[in-house]
Amino acid sequence: MPAPRSRVGLVGALIVVLGGVVIGGFAGLAIGRGQGSDVAWVSLLLAALLVVWSLAFLRLDGEGDGDGAGEGDGDGGGAEGDGAGDDAEPDERSLRTTRALSLAIAGVGAYVVIRLLGRPIDTALVGALGVPIWSIVNHALDRRIARREADGGGAAGPAAAAD
Repeated sequence: MPAPRSRVGLVGALIVVLGGVVIGGFAGLAIGRGQGSDVAWVSLLLAALLVVWSLAFLRLDGEGDGDGAGEGDGDGGGAEGDGAGDDAEPDERSLRTTRALSLAIAGVGAYVVIRLLGRPIDTALVGALGVPIWSIVNHALDRRIARREADGGGAAGPAAAAD
């Protein structure tokens, strides 16, 4: 029997789904009235991303409860009764999916907001790509630093090699 889900996580996901439905409704109305600007079409994408993100978040929330109760329920999360699933965190694929969706929401949301403020498309594209690129570079640097610390114990450089 799986552990109960967090109410806060469930309410948060439902609010995000509601936001996606509202955004999608307004965008659909704008497109239906013949005012199908780029903002309306990209808002439809934003609405879909919000709904998909909330589903991925709920799946993530259900995998990482970590109290050990209900482990071995046939979902492939480990052998029954071996205790290996205790304090389990969500698998890496679910985390990557949620991160990718979050970056996409940030980029698409930035584009919509910048365009709604009346800025040109090129400015909106730079703003929309800035947040995801910054996050990707930050993640790559974190991995490189972690790899360097694992290989050399922290101070991996020419001065450390001379000692």
